[in-house]
Amino acid sequence: MTANTSILFPLYAVNRTHLEALHSEYGLFQHTSRAKLDLPNGTCTDDVARALLVDLAHGPQVGWAAVGESIAHLFGYLVAAYNPETGRFRNFRTTKGEWLELQGSEDTHARAGFALAALGTCAACAKPDSRGSDLPAPDLPASDLRTIRTQALALWQQTLLPLTNFTSLRAVAMVSLGYDLVLAGAEDGPEAGAGVTRARPKLETQLEQLGGWLFTHCVAARQDSAWRWPEATLTYESALVVRALLTAGSRLARPELTSLGLEIFDWLLSHEITDGLFVPIGNQGWWPRGGSRAFFDQQPIEAYDLTLTAICLSADWLYALSRGSRSGLRLVFRL
Repeated sequence: MTANTSILFPLYAVNRTHLEALHSEYGLFQHTSRAKLDLPNGTCTDDVARALLVDLAHGPQVGWAAVGESIAHLFGYLVAAYNPETGRFRNFRTTKGEWLELQGSEDTHARAGFALAALGTCAACAKPDSRGSDLPAPDLPASDLRTIRTQALALWQQTLLPLTNFTSLRAVAMVSLGYDLVLAGAEDGPEAGAGVTRARPKLETQLEQLGGWLFTHCVAARQDSAWRWPEATLTYESALVVRALLTAGSRLARPELTSLGLEIFDWLLSHEITDGLFVPIGNQGWWPRGGSRAFFDQQPIEAYDLTLTAICLSADWLYALSRGSRSGLRLVFRL
């Protein structure tokens, strides 16, 4: 997919101090009170998966030597979180390393799977560091990071087994995005791994099924112009669903998926951009259909998902949005 890089905005240099302070022997702490770790709430797979994506994004910026050890640590957490008896990932873990459940939510499972797909298809992880070091971390040879990459892809393939019964919109969207990453990685040839290359026809068929599921569950939103969201409540990571529709539509050459994704994105932007400011839904009440939207406790992940979705827009997709949405994006990203 062609990215519209013109909307990227210069950022401050990467600073990993706070992120590294959250690391513990048994994972990444969920919360802090200012600089104090919140020990009673322990760690969770959701946050570890998100942190792994951050490490993969930071690698090209700060060098793999700065993130390699963290990647290995977080990957080890996901390996431990996977419960082979249920075929699902557990989520919550105490500071003593004890799991508090046999399996987490569908969203947790899909989020962990997506992080594994991202790690398993990270081409840079399989090559010498572009910043001049062939060592991803002082104690982690490049060959070990390549091994982790291979193991991550193998574990990702195991996570696909229980997906046929999933009903969560976000979970299916994340799984679809994971398939897109793996299929894109397969285009890299030998770097993708022989197993992925051989499985490509099957993976494409499964992505077709996921795309069909997303379309069926989202197209009903067209029936009400005042509420274009496919669920009764607008909650979190909404742009993620849009991105799944766009990427699946692009990879599968199914314009009805991209068209639907753009329609939903247009509606989201009309409600989440106000006077040139991004105003996501707060999680203290969310926004139930026919009710009042919450503004308190907005989450940074909303800005993250909006940005990722915006940068995947081709020029044609951008101009398929309403003039108001295009203007809103320009103001939000200060173009």
